[in-house]
Parts: sequence; structure tokens; C-alpha cells
Amino acid sequence: MKKQFLKHAILFPVIICSLIIGCSQTISPSQMQKNSTETSLSGADITESQQIYEHSEPPSPCETQKQSQEQEEPAYEMKHYTQAQNEHSSVSIEYPVFYGMENSKELNEIILETVQNMSTLAPELFPLDTQYTFSYQSRVTFRNSDIVSIVFWGTQDIEVSAFPTSTLKTLNIDLESLKTVALTDLYNIDENFKELFFEKSFYPSVPVSNYEESDFSEMLKLQTDEYRSVSQFSLPDTITFFLTPEGIVLCLFASHDVGDHFEAELSYDDIQSHYIGKYHFEE
Repeated sequence: MKKQFLKHAILFPVIICSLIIGCSQTISPSQMQKNSTETSLSGADITESQQIYEHSEPPSPCETQKQSQEQEEPAYEMKHYTQAQNEHSSVSIEYPVFYGMENSKELNEIILETVQNMSTLAPELFPLDTQYTFSYQSRVTFRNSDIVSIVFWGTQDIEVSAFPTSTLKTLNIDLESLKTVALTDLYNIDENFKELFFEKSFYPSVPVSNYEESDFSEMLKLQTDEYRSVSQFSLPDTITFFLTPEGIVLCLFASHDVGDHFEAELSYDDIQSHYIGKYHFEE
């Protein structure tokens, strides 16, 4: 009896230690998938940023299999493009790289080409050795199965210019055709649309503007015919835009002393009667 007791006393701690070691080495499926994703992206020939956008925290080892399956994986991560056209210049452009989609490769190529074009000076206007500094942030403001909308905003400081300028650019891509989407692909821009803009627009929900919300009414007034010799609404292809879950943000020209660009948002409901597009705006 004493020998059996000693045998069990020795075996019991061994079994407990084995269980603890085995548990500590367990890797969840979501962790394996995340590691695989990071490895596949690490070969890109572009400087990476550190920020990864996720919809939720990764599951802990103690969560159930059902909770792990319901966990959303990241749809994109942000990188930085830093290649300038000469050694005297500096470029930093934040941009998204998508993955886990059927056409991620083609979509990323379009975005990268756009970013590369943003990083250089127009050769017909500036010599190749002109010194400049470009700095842009970016945000994916809307994405569903039909369309993705991206906004870039920042500053351009060119050596031969009198002062730095604030710049905003947008990119809206049809995820089926992989073509860029213009404002006139979505809405009929006529005098009635213009009236709705001045009656119904509001301060954008995405903070990319150079003015405060309290100045919105005054800034909007500067876009009226009273202050503009030519309205951009008569040239709708000159109006850039980006989408949000609540509405569409129109980006108009502004003088340098008030920020170089002006944005105002319209809710989808307020301009539904002018909609001619094929897309739905539910995320």
C-alpha cells in the first residue's frame, strides 16, 4: 500500500506538468492565419507602417471555437510610400493595402499607381531635380461589395512655390470593373442638385477639412455664385468626392487663405431623387 501511494504521488505532478506545458504551446487558428497573412505581406517592396486596422481584438485561447469563427479578420493594413523622384526631396504617403478579397491584387495595383503619381511633380511644369516635400494621410471612408472609397489629405511644399499648399485627393473604385467612379456616374448634377447642396449639406463626418465646424456656414457661403465667377457644379467632373456610411462628401476648390479646399457632406436620403448609379451604400 505504501509503495502504491508513493507511485501515485510521483505520477500526479508529472501529469499536471504535462497538461500545463501542452496548453501553453497551443496556437489558435486565428493566430496561425494572422501569422500567415503578415508573412505574405512582408515581401512588398515598399516601406511599411506599423498600424494594422482590425475590426476587433484577436480571440484569446480561452474563447470558444464559435467565438473564434465569428471573429472578423483585418480587411486592409496601412503602409507608407516614401520614394521621391530625386534625392533632395521627401515623400510620405499613407495608403491602404487590401487582402482577403478576390481581386485584392488588381485593386492594390490601382491604389499604388495612384500613390506613385501623387509622389512626383508634373514634368511639364518642374525640372526633375526640383526639391519638394509631400506628406499625406489617408483613410478608407467606405467599403462594401460594390465600391471602395479612399481619401488622401496633406501638404505639398515645392521649393519654387511661394508657400506650402494643403491638398486633398480621392479615389473611388468599382470593385467589379476595377474602374474609377466619377461623381457623374452616381448623380445627375443639375441646378436642383446645386440648390440641395446649399440647403442640405453639413460639416463632414470625416475630419479632413482645414476649417472648424463653427465656420461651416461662412465657408459654404464662399462657394455660392456671389463669390464664384464659375461654379464647379457647372463643371461636375472637377468635383472630387468620397463616400461615408451616412452620405457623400463633395470636395471643392477654395482660396489659399481659407485652406485651399472645402468639403461638405450630403446625406444619401436628401439627394436620392438625383441618384443614377448602380451601387448600394450599405456597408
